[in-house]
Amino acid sequence: MRQLLLVILVGICITWMACPFHSKMSLCEGKMEKVDKGMLGKWGSSIDPKLYYYISQLSDNTYQILEVGNVPDSTKYFMYTNTIGGTQFAQIFEKEDMFNYYSLDFNSRAAQINLRAVSESIPDNFSDSEDMRKYFKKHKVYDYFFDSTAEVFLRK
Repeated sequence: MRQLLLVILVGICITWMACPFHSKMSLCEGKMEKVDKGMLGKWGSSIDPKLYYYISQLSDNTYQILEVGNVPDSTKYFMYTNTIGGTQFAQIFEKEDMFNYYSLDFNSRAAQINLRAVSESIPDNFSDSEDMRKYFKKHKVYDYFFDSTAEVFLRK
């Protein structure tokens, strides 16, 4: 089953990672950050050298991610970011009816993006985006909140 996540790419990631938490609720509703132009460009997967992600700017606060590699056709994802309690989160999706969530750590000096999926074991019974943000802020410090492995992307 092919899923996106993340980053970055941003949703990126998804085919080789555990299934991330997904929800129809947008974590970023009304709180989307501006695109970080340092993340734009070509990125390679550290897990699969045949996978590349081209990250571009679709609007002031929306990234477009084109996954190219193991399949005959490319896959297009979109991403918003939102910082909650000092942790930047990526909301990655193909269509705006199901969002996948990751922590996003962009290191411009190392030309590296780390995406760590939010665990699918957290509840999905939030009343609104603000309720979800409060939950993320409170629980992001616990081991169960994120999957144990991060996906690393390197600038190409």
